[in-house]
Amino acid sequence: MRRSTIPGFYLFLILCCTSGKYFSGNINNGQSWVFVSEFAFIDNQGKLEYKVEYSVTGECCPPALHPGVVTSDIGRNWKTLKKPYIRPFVMLVMFLFFKDCKQGAQTTIYCSVAEELEGVSGLYYSDCKVKEGNKLAKDPGLAKKLWDARDPLIGQSIATKLVAYTAVTVCLVALIKWHFGGGVCKSKARLDGSDPLISQSAVTKLAVFTAVTFCLVALMKWHFSGGVCKSKARLDGSDPLISQSAVTKLAVFTAVTFCLVALMKWHFSGGVCKSKARLDGKTVIVTGANTGIGKETALDLAKRGAKVILACRDEKRATDAAKEIIADTGSDKVLVRIVDLSSFKSVRAFAKLINETEERLDILVNNAGLGRSYTLTEDGYESVFQVNYLSHFLLTLLLLEKMKKSAPSRIINVSSMAHEEMNADLQLDDFKLSKENFDPFQRYAQSKLAQVVFTKELSRRLEGTGVTVYALHPGVVSSDIWRNLEILKKPYIRPFVMLVMFLFFKDCKQGAQTTIYCSVAEELEGVSGLYYSDCKVKESNKLAKDPGLAKKLWDASKTVIVTGANTGIGKESALDLAKRGAKVILACRDEQRATDAAKDIIAETGSDKVLVRILDLNSFESVRAFAKIISETEERLDILVNNAGIGLGAPYRLTKDGYESVFQVNYLSHFLLTLLLLDKMKKSAPSRIVNVSSLAHEQKIAALQLEDFKLSKEKLDSGFARYAQSKLAQVVFTKELSRRLEGTGVTVYALHPGGVNSDIWRNYNFLENPFIKPFVMLIAYLFFKDCKQGAQTSIYCSVAEELERVSGLYYSDCKVREGNKLAKDPGLAKKLWEVSERITGQSWKY
Repeated sequence: MRRSTIPGFYLFLILCCTSGKYFSGNINNGQSWVFVSEFAFIDNQGKLEYKVEYSVTGECCPPALHPGVVTSDIGRNWKTLKKPYIRPFVMLVMFLFFKDCKQGAQTTIYCSVAEELEGVSGLYYSDCKVKEGNKLAKDPGLAKKLWDARDPLIGQSIATKLVAYTAVTVCLVALIKWHFGGGVCKSKARLDGSDPLISQSAVTKLAVFTAVTFCLVALMKWHFSGGVCKSKARLDGSDPLISQSAVTKLAVFTAVTFCLVALMKWHFSGGVCKSKARLDGKTVIVTGANTGIGKETALDLAKRGAKVILACRDEKRATDAAKEIIADTGSDKVLVRIVDLSSFKSVRAFAKLINETEERLDILVNNAGLGRSYTLTEDGYESVFQVNYLSHFLLTLLLLEKMKKSAPSRIINVSSMAHEEMNADLQLDDFKLSKENFDPFQRYAQSKLAQVVFTKELSRRLEGTGVTVYALHPGVVSSDIWRNLEILKKPYIRPFVMLVMFLFFKDCKQGAQTTIYCSVAEELEGVSGLYYSDCKVKESNKLAKDPGLAKKLWDASKTVIVTGANTGIGKESALDLAKRGAKVILACRDEQRATDAAKDIIAETGSDKVLVRILDLNSFESVRAFAKIISETEERLDILVNNAGIGLGAPYRLTKDGYESVFQVNYLSHFLLTLLLLDKMKKSAPSRIVNVSSLAHEQKIAALQLEDFKLSKEKLDSGFARYAQSKLAQVVFTKELSRRLEGTGVTVYALHPGGVNSDIWRNYNFLENPFIKPFVMLIAYLFFKDCKQGAQTSIYCSVAEELERVSGLYYSDCKVREGNKLAKDPGLAKKLWEVSERITGQSWKY
């Protein structure tokens, strides 16, 4: 016969409630009887049996004892304890109700050393006292008859004790629910120290609950102070642990339970935000507002007179929610707009509609959330992370200009307490996240941590704009966010989980209070970047305060294009930006060299977001084809580095478009490319355009010949002059473009990378002279920057935080420099722009 695999929970209850298991004491006096009375669970064709064994080895009978129910290793082999969703509950019960090993050893020690037991033998002890054991334990025929006699063993006494345990458990559960109830939205009305949920003060409430708690603890300690098993007492209906009958005891526990339930319901009566703030004339967007705390938030804000836009994926459910809100508030300013946060395309379409149809946007509540098993979105990203963070990041940035114009305005990011438990890496290099590495709780926690980090960083970037940002934990709320959990689909677990949710979770109205508080509380005006829970400031995860992580997360959401990135400072710039988590597109003419460069960058960074796109700046047709691909395939473009160039010493030649090659590659094609990608960059704002110019633009020979961009060989045979003119054109273009883009969130920079030892010198004929080349290479080695050093100013202009609102300046060695005075000539800038438009066929449409 084998040991039973009785469900662990019932086995646990039986062990808690029975005291019929005897442990022998063995006094080593040379003459002893070893008496073993063992109750074992035996599974024989689905039946539960007990086995009792006797063995006689001496003439005297030592004492037997019951040590009490002890937290020890005796239960270490229970399969039940290996189940992660049951083990914590069992361990908690053992901690609360079982003796520790020292307490459990007391009767054993007593029987071993007590002087008064000298000459006494054969008795049964518990709690250091003689107890009457079960007479059946002395029956040699018990083994055969035990199955038929099982019912008397599990009689009224055990049932009574089980009722007592259950009552105490219910009381403790009620206390825990009270403890985790959370606060409600508080505004000026709460500053008098009273509790708006009840007439008594908060101190009074605390005193009441404290008193009840102490009563329960005292009752529990009294009950578990060392009661013993008395078999006779189990048959007469009385409870041997106390003088009152089991019925009386049950009545006491029931009364306490009902009192606690009443107190609990009183405490969770559903307080509302007491702020008198009205939102008349203001516009609010709430994502995921068709149900749960999103719907309750929308309802409250509509009652305050706001125009509320329900941003939802399911049109039918959103429409039903809107009808309910309208019926409840009488407002005619509740609208439904469709947005699917699992699609960047849908987010952009929604933002475009809002920007075109709404005059203002005062409050944006990023509330929608997802908790589910592994799936990928149409954009190829893990769905929980995209819905909870990436799409809200995109939506916020797309609506930011509207919110700036409506300032003071607020952005509320509904995060979760789960982010506080998130100590792992955010996995910024793998937003798609393979299924093998997916853990639903960890991914949910990561997405919520990302929201808090985003809140901190966005607050810093928006300082002084009148737009404030808040993150919050709404509490653990019984809402639809749990609907996709696989565990709830298991019929034997779902009832237990639903009971826990009912007892410990807030309802949706209670869960919405902190969101409403952050949306309307007057005392938060001018406060930004903090994390709230129960309408109070709370400490967030320390990772949320890491500026390095914040910057990395922000950059990880960006897309960068670097022209001429297969070599030199272009490749080094692409490498650095890839290390920062950006998606980097290498825009190059030579596919093989670009592919090799991409492999090098991927090998060094581990990034899977390095792409190659073909671009020949000698051809306007190629530029247009490249821009079309980017516009169709990329959701955003945050940084454009116009780096590619033809250097000094290049022979004179015309492109297929009929223009001098140095001037077209260095300036005209970059002018065209920038204008073609400008729509994408404006939608991705804040974004940056970086034009890699040169110190050569400061030379007198750089004077622009705007009447002849084809530059006949007779008019201009100097390679240096052509190079210098193209670089001056870049700086003039930077100034004019900056002026035209003012207020769009797109900033522009020009720079001199320094004298760099790179491939730009490859066209010099004299380097082919074997006598001259070694000398030149020595000079380049001693006095020129290497490519990594030369890339620093390009990287600086691409990412430096202090340049966020700076535009149109010229940089060298990561500092602002004075450029050629011609670059400040508005007349020259206007004329260059007009000629460039005419040549490229691309006009300014903004």
